[in-house]
Amino acid sequence: MFFPSRRPSFFTVKRLLQCVGGIVLGGLIYLYIPLWAAAHPSINWGDAATWNGFWWLVSGEPYQTLVFGLPTPYLTYRIQTLASLLLEQVGWLGAFLALLGIVITWANAPRLLLLTLWMAVTSIVFAADYNTFDWFVNLLSAVLAMTIWLGLGIAASLDRIAGRAPKAAAAVAASLFLIGIVQVADHLPQADASQDHRAEEFARRVLNDAPPAAMTFTNGDEDTFPLWYFHFALNERPDVIIVVKGLLAFDWYRRSLQARDSGVVIPNELKGDWKNFMREQNARPVCETLPRSANALSC
Repeated sequence: MFFPSRRPSFFTVKRLLQCVGGIVLGGLIYLYIPLWAAAHPSINWGDAATWNGFWWLVSGEPYQTLVFGLPTPYLTYRIQTLASLLLEQVGWLGAFLALLGIVITWANAPRLLLLTLWMAVTSIVFAADYNTFDWFVNLLSAVLAMTIWLGLGIAASLDRIAGRAPKAAAAVAASLFLIGIVQVADHLPQADASQDHRAEEFARRVLNDAPPAAMTFTNGDEDTFPLWYFHFALNERPDVIIVVKGLLAFDWYRRSLQARDSGVVIPNELKGDWKNFMREQNARPVCETLPRSANALSC
């Protein structure tokens, strides 16, 4: 069988120390966060060089209100969509084989089943009530668990068939392999973003059109991230100041802006005729990105 016959004892002092040591060793990566934040990088998310900033970042404080924050009337539709998405990943045949894998795993490796069930259930519960438009990305752990069950279900089926008809087992294995190839070919165009240059084209239009020394305000992720990449990573248009309107409410963000450009006047929030106010206070052209418009920039 494809499971080990000998099950090591879990509750031993040595094994416990190994687990604790592994957790501590893995947790050392968090030391990198305040060390890098203290170097004042261009994107200093949360200013994690301080304890308050570090905890704000690692605890996901700005996202906590989104957890279990989906309005109740939308929950039924979300669950239906979630089930459809998971079924779409493997199909009805894959779902049957995954269920078979769960049964096989329960009989032969219950700890593995508990681990994969924990991965699946926690990610599904979290995604089902997470109040964002991209909630489905949190299903990755559930999909990973499903692929483990699917693989074990296929292995168990082939093992059973091979015991009675080896040639039939080879034919089934080849058929499943071909099904997998067809699925990959069918979904690859949806996952392949190599020919999608919209973000690059948008950023180049904005930076090409921006007046000298312009203060350019962005509205969300789709316009902010491309401009951050071209401005900070590729060092294009260093004279331009990129300001994310949605982050102005955070002290750490205003400090970060003023650390890069000490003479910049940044209010806590933008009110009324804020473009004229910012132009008068900073003696710069003031622009705003329009990611869904034919004109990428309004100045």
